[in-house]
Amino acid sequence: MPEQQQQTLPNGTDTAVREIEIILDELAELVDRCADRQSFYPVLLRQSAVASTSVAAAIWTVGPENELALAFHWSLDNTDSNSLSVNIERDRELLGELLEQPQPTVINQNTRSMGVLIGCPIRIFEQPWGILVFYLSDDTSESIGRAFLPFATAIAELVVEFEKNLSFRMQQQQIAAYQKLFELTTLLHETSSTRKVAFDLANDGRAFLQCDRVSIVKRGGLSDRFLACSGISNIDTRSNTMRSLKRLATRVLNSKKPFVYFGEDLAVAKKLKPAFFKYQSVAKPQYIAIVPLHYVKRPQSNSDDQTDRTQPAIGAVIAENFRPTDPAQAINRLNLLSIQANSAMSQAARYEQIPLRWLWTGLYRVMCLFRLNQLPKTVVFVSIAAAMVIAGFLIQTDFNVEIRGELQPVTQRHVFAPVDAEIERLFIAHGDWVEQGTLLAHLDSTEIEREIKQIEGELETIEQRINGLEIAISQSGSSSQELQLAQTQLAAGIAEQKQKRQSLLDRRKFYSEQEKKLLLASPIAGQVVTWNLQQLLLRRPVRQGESLFRIADTNGDWHLVFEIPDRKIGYILEAKSASVDPLKVDFIVATDPSQQYEAQLATIANVTHINDEKMPVVRTTSTFEPGSVPSRRVGATVIGHVRCGRKSLFYVWTHDLINALRRRFLW
Repeated sequence: MPEQQQQTLPNGTDTAVREIEIILDELAELVDRCADRQSFYPVLLRQSAVASTSVAAAIWTVGPENELALAFHWSLDNTDSNSLSVNIERDRELLGELLEQPQPTVINQNTRSMGVLIGCPIRIFEQPWGILVFYLSDDTSESIGRAFLPFATAIAELVVEFEKNLSFRMQQQQIAAYQKLFELTTLLHETSSTRKVAFDLANDGRAFLQCDRVSIVKRGGLSDRFLACSGISNIDTRSNTMRSLKRLATRVLNSKKPFVYFGEDLAVAKKLKPAFFKYQSVAKPQYIAIVPLHYVKRPQSNSDDQTDRTQPAIGAVIAENFRPTDPAQAINRLNLLSIQANSAMSQAARYEQIPLRWLWTGLYRVMCLFRLNQLPKTVVFVSIAAAMVIAGFLIQTDFNVEIRGELQPVTQRHVFAPVDAEIERLFIAHGDWVEQGTLLAHLDSTEIEREIKQIEGELETIEQRINGLEIAISQSGSSSQELQLAQTQLAAGIAEQKQKRQSLLDRRKFYSEQEKKLLLASPIAGQVVTWNLQQLLLRRPVRQGESLFRIADTNGDWHLVFEIPDRKIGYILEAKSASVDPLKVDFIVATDPSQQYEAQLATIANVTHINDEKMPVVRTTSTFEPGSVPSRRVGATVIGHVRCGRKSLFYVWTHDLINALRRRFLW
């Protein structure tokens, strides 16, 4: 605080001066921190009044018609008539005279019958803005009031600084808002799709309106529908909130008038009440505005209202906020946005109503190529394109069909399970070389063992029966006719038992042969190529006919096994029928892709089958010179190209596309 101010303070002490300086510093920080009047002036008036021992303080502002109005005050409602009684109308007349004074003024008891008043006129940008007033107690002298003039002046300067900062911030916000509106307007008029316009309105318009959600509803034939909703890609129209909101929007569109609600008791039209109260109970908004979107009149219209209300509304813009909202700012921004939304949606809707617009758009684009300023470029482009098409038909190039397959030995066999059994023992491992007849595994079949034991027991019983019958025949005489009949019966019993014995012997022979088959031997000399035998087969039950081992003669001849998709086999069959010599196949092996080899197409299967990938394929084999492929691994992936002669460049590039189009549209 200046030295002059310190000397004039009544009963001033260094401590009091420091306290006032601290209060001024705090209020200066408050100027920079507060962003609105409602949070700034109550604190400013309270602290400054307490520091100056005033019983009340107030801010009077100049209205539109240059009249003073009490804008903010502190403690005016709590003053006692014995200490201070404020007459608002009398103070307004008195302060109106002080408004033109260049300096703060003290009104003493001689000129004012009720206490001492300090009035500080405030001018902002050289224009009268208002008056800062401190109300002192009735027993305060005029000299004491003058002592507080420097302090009051300092507070008034803080008010001026705050109002300038607030004006600057408001101008910045307004400039930023208009910049957003300009960018949004440009974006809305760049498209001719109502859905795209609605999407931009919902998402970019939400930032301009400073609300929580913006939705766009379009009028339909049977019912209205949501085109877009800010922050949502897929709108759940079955939710209670969206259903009640669409119902309310439909009622508003039928009424042909905008609808605005700011969280207060509202006199809602009778037709809107059910829909509005239903939506309010579900969403509980603090602010909602529904503005119908109309077609814009033709350019020749001279009326101020450019909306064409003779036609049905296109749809509506819905703005929602779930927190308190400044009504004036919200309505102002919504009005600005609705003007641009009307224009953009009207333009897009009219464009979408043009019959056969896709045809006219294509014709327009073609005609643009033949404008005078574009004609040289068009001629050059068409000439180059025509030359490329002609060259594509005339230039011949190699036509190769890409195929994939495996590298396999020609001689290989699978070993199958002869019966249902369990693999008890393995004699070989993956990669072992075996000779023809080498034991591979021993199977254990409890069923065969049980049958053999049962047959042997039955044979032993039959032998005993046969021996008993033979002994009975030898001991019986032949003197009487009855004895001869008994001998005949015994002989028939022996024959029956022998017949059963022969049947059991045949069964034992069959199961003995089956038991011999439990010893699996290699059918050829070769290498065991089945992987992970111990974990895959040992102690594992197997079913009859199941493949257990694969033996391949890796020292013999090798060939390529391809599975060609049936959509490609036609090219190969056509080339084969047109060529006398076998078709050549260029291939690489995945284990050594740096080397390219050559083979000849040997066989083509006469049937198509479904492979493991559920695709129809035709199997073919190709042979190559022994030793030409040094790094041979069973099952190695092979990528090949079948030479199918020479075709035009255009055919080579587009044959797959042409055939796909034929299958899609001609069949």
